[in-house]
Amino acid sequence: MSYFSTFLSSLFEDGHVLVPEIEPFSEEELSAGREVLCDFEAQYRLALPGGMPSVNNGQKT
Repeated sequence: MSYFSTFLSSLFEDGHVLVPEIEPFSEEELSAGREVLCDFEAQYRLALPGGMPSVNNGQKT
């Protein structure tokens, strides 16, 4: 798991993270982060009423 996806997982699971100075993310790290965000979003939706638009996964429409 990349640092970015680990950071996001810790944020969603624990609510506590450290934010160090970092270099720009690689495409691989961004992809892993998108996966974590989409998984979180899918689980979060289960607790909400229907009718919400879906996440576009960073794709331009």
